[in-house]
Amino acid sequence: DAFFMDCSYTGDCSGVRNQANGVHVPATEDPSPLKTAEYILFFGAFFNKDPEATKHFLDVNTSYHSAKVSLQTKPVVAWMQFYDKNYTISEAHYKRAFVTDAGGANFDAEAALAGLPGLYVTTASTGKSVTISISNFNASGLTKAQVQAAAAAQIMPKLASVDVLIDETYAFAPRSYTFASFQDTYKLAGTEAYNFLTSRRVA
Repeated sequence: DAFFMDCSYTGDCSGVRNQANGVHVPATEDPSPLKTAEYILFFGAFFNKDPEATKHFLDVNTSYHSAKVSLQTKPVVAWMQFYDKNYTISEAHYKRAFVTDAGGANFDAEAALAGLPGLYVTTASTGKSVTISISNFNASGLTKAQVQAAAAAQIMPKLASVDVLIDETYAFAPRSYTFASFQDTYKLAGTEAYNFLTSRRVA
């Protein structure tokens, strides 16, 4: 028997090494969507399903390349989430590849948010993320919601030129997470002149 595992997001692989039947599968660390999909060939070998795995991968490969587009005007795309006390924009390699292959342009969060208090950049083998903690906008007597609103008031205008915002905020019940929920998460009134908001191009 084999136990398919990955290392932790910090790069610690001790869990894999300490598992006697652990098999390292670093699919989440690959920089492109197709390289991640190619792991089906690896899994197929364990189950004597090489022909089926090969056919499936070739189908995915063909479909992916067929879906690629090149646009004259490239929409700017950002991947963002709010978790705990942090607003984070992800620039993972595979996400950037998705955007480029779909004909879009990737938002440069580090440049756009430069100068905001508490900004920090995390770089890993999987790509980069840009984070701002709302704690940096705290003031005496403010509630957490007020602090979050104060942070969003400075952060969100920096994304005004973003055409498509992919909201990766975790929702326990995804179907109940509506456009109104999105506006509340990012403390938006709905009247701001932000490209993604006026066009409602939020995923």
